[in-house]
Amino acid sequence: MSVDHHDRRRFSLLDHHGPWCAWCLDTIRTGQGQIHHMLPTGKLGHLLNVRFKLPWTVPTHSPRCHRPWLHFPSDELPEILRRALALPAPDLAHLNSQLHDLGFYWFPVLTYGHRLKRRDPGPEIQVAHFLSSASGVREGRKFAEKISGRLRRERDIETLINMSNLEFQSGDREKSRGYLENANSLMRSSGRRARDAQTAAYLRRKAQLELDSDAASEAQALAASNDYTVRTAILQQGWISLTRGRVAKAMTHFESLEGKDNRMWLYRAEVLFAHALCSRVANRGSDEELYACLVTAQYLYAMLGVQGTAHRYLSWIGDGANFPCTVTAALLDGNHFDHFSQEQCLEIRQMAISGKGRSGLLAKLLGEQNLGVTLFDGLRHALPDGT
Repeated sequence: MSVDHHDRRRFSLLDHHGPWCAWCLDTIRTGQGQIHHMLPTGKLGHLLNVRFKLPWTVPTHSPRCHRPWLHFPSDELPEILRRALALPAPDLAHLNSQLHDLGFYWFPVLTYGHRLKRRDPGPEIQVAHFLSSASGVREGRKFAEKISGRLRRERDIETLINMSNLEFQSGDREKSRGYLENANSLMRSSGRRARDAQTAAYLRRKAQLELDSDAASEAQALAASNDYTVRTAILQQGWISLTRGRVAKAMTHFESLEGKDNRMWLYRAEVLFAHALCSRVANRGSDEELYACLVTAQYLYAMLGVQGTAHRYLSWIGDGANFPCTVTAALLDGNHFDHFSQEQCLEIRQMAISGKGRSGLLAKLLGEQNLGVTLFDGLRHALPDGT
């Protein structure tokens, strides 16, 4: 089946046979599918006064293929949002920090975005946290502009650093560099020693802009007490090494993130994507294993509505070579998996995503859990009792 550019932009779950269903995992034949909004616009509009569609969608078959777990985001999340918005600002900040570190970026984007839009009083740091989470979701910059109006050059260091990340993830390296230089100027002119967490955040942004592995390593050392920021820095070192052609070194960084203690869904997806790319470059691993890693990463990105960090690093390679910068490109370009039939692809997806006979890295990283059932458990159970 020919997959054109329009399909690549429209469908978040896609291989060489076309889009595949987030509910049953089977290929969707022409005319049999629909685009499912994980958070329906009507419910968001009623709760948050947000009247535009979020770019958080998955392809599905018609409702007769319905799986009850997929109703969770559509039916339960608005209620969780309502309860969370009733929390005092410090409690909401703590909740959002937890969910951000698990990879549920849309939750802090929506809750902080709602408060910023209403100009509710709250900690100044909520602006920086809102921008940090928006950097990780699809079309995050566009959403941030709709919530905050035209984004201005703020004078707060944390906000500038997170604006740099938002612009980088949106593909504007020059604007990203400008925000980071402004942050650095403020840090040097303040007359006070910057906090380790602030310096580490600055170094992570410097690392991604300059492909500076030493800066990422220094950020990792400064943030040693925070698992999320440590893993972020390690992930950066892996992508930087791969971008510079140091495949063996890249694999060492990624392999250090393969344990089940890596609780962040986004970083599990990144590790699976990285494993497939490195294995292809090193000419190791079976096609079945590589396809399984890629479709699982694609599934996690799509279901969480996140874009990942890899594509901006890999675009440095893609600017001058035929190298896949996204999971979808890795699945489609080069006809690498074209010998797999629809039936074979479905069987591999069922194994990888539903947990039926997982092995290798997938078993190491995901255990035996069925992602269709457990993916949102962390979000379901995050609210404190009594809210």
